[in-house]
Formats: sequence, C-alpha cells, structure tokens
Amino acid sequence: MHLQIFIVLLLVLVVPSTTEVFENFYYKGLTSLPAINPNVTKLWMLYNRFGSLTDNMFSNFSSLNELGMGSNPITTVSSSAFEGCPITWLKLSNTLVESFPNLTSIASTLKTLELKSTKISNLTKENLNPLTALETLDLQNTPIHGISDQFCNTLPSLISLTLEGGSFKENKVTNSTFCSSPIATLTIRDMGLTEFPVIRALSDTLTNFKIEGNPIPDPITADMLATYPNLVAFSLLYTDLSTFPDISKMCGKLMYFN
Repeated sequence: MHLQIFIVLLLVLVVPSTTEVFENFYYKGLTSLPAINPNVTKLWMLYNRFGSLTDNMFSNFSSLNELGMGSNPITTVSSSAFEGCPITWLKLSNTLVESFPNLTSIASTLKTLELKSTKISNLTKENLNPLTALETLDLQNTPIHGISDQFCNTLPSLISLTLEGGSFKENKVTNSTFCSSPIATLTIRDMGLTEFPVIRALSDTLTNFKIEGNPIPDPITADMLATYPNLVAFSLLYTDLSTFPDISKMCGKLMYFN
C-alpha cells in the first residue's frame, strides 16, 4: 500500500501537467494585452483592434501553444513577438499584414500557420527556410504572385498547403515547384493556371488535390493523372474543361471526384 502511494506521488511530481488553460478575448475592443493567466496554453484574441504585435509581446507566456490573432487590423509583426513561446498553431488570418512574418523564434515548434485573407504579395525561400516543423500552411485568398521555386527544398515537414488568389511564374507549376516537401493535401485555387500541373515530386505523397477556379483547358489525359496514384480526393471545379478527364489510371484509391 505504501509503495502504491509512493508511486502515485512520484508520478504527480515527475509527470508534467497537460492541463489546457484557455483564455478567450473575442470582440473586446482591445489594443493591448489585458491581464492574462501566465500559464495560458490557448489564447484567442480575434476581432479586436490590435495594430501590431510588438517586441516580446507574448514572451511571458512560456506554455502558450495556440494563439489566434486573426481579424485584427495588424500591419506589423515583430520578429521577437513570440520569443520564448512554444507555439504550435498561429492564426494571423484577416489582418492587414503585407509581409510574410519572421517566425524564426518559434520555428522549431510551429506546425500550423494561417495567413489567409492577408495582403502578403511576396514570398521568398528566406521566409520559409526556418520553418522546419511546419505541417500546415494556409494562404487562402492571399495575393502571392510569381511563385516559382519558393517551396522547393524548404518546409521539409509540410503536409497541407493552400494557395489561392495569387499566381505562379508564367502561370505554370513545374516539377521543381514543390520538390522535397511530403505534401499530402494541396489546394491551388484561383491561381491562373493555364495547364494541368504534373508534379512528379508529389507522386508518392499526394492524396487530396484541389485545382479549382483555374482556366485549365482540355485535355487532361490518363497519363497526366497517373502521376498521382495515391489520390483519394480530387477536385477540378470551375475550370475551362469541356470534356470529362480520363481517370482510368487513377481509380484504384480514388473515392471522391468533383
């Protein structure tokens, strides 16, 4: 009996607590941080009036994993704003940010980054290189133009990528556009593509492929689609296709086609 009590006490002392501490400050009209529990793990401050994320703004929150700052009129993000935070999920969607933020301080922990509906128009390898742990990047409705090889040999952990509202160099996706990332879910929507993308670098990993709202013409042949033998879901909504694509070589695993 005494041994059992000792083991329980030992576990309490040694095993770290995983209790979530959630603070929610929606629609408070905030322009600066209010009083926040220093042990907070999830902090949502959407729909406020923050104009910038300043130096060491969140550095006192050493347990902060998830931070939602979307739907604020944020124009600038300091490179040290998140210093000392083990952030895994960061939401900066629906802000006025024009430059891809420097997130080096949380690069080793950041797994999900939402930047949809921002004003970011340029993207470089230097922006992406530090983000070695990033698994999900959402750039929906973000006007990044001239994408060529920025995703090649960067983001080694990237599984899900959404691109919408920008463009590729010469309106094409080449085999080197997404080399080295193990992307399983890829959405290319309203990106001005004028031909069907054949990306052999993603042949082994891609399972969910959405190519929507692009002026892709006929034909899409069986050999083109055979590039993606592991597709489970495939969408070609709102393209310029007039004939049904030949999916005869990709029906082994395909469960959803639109």
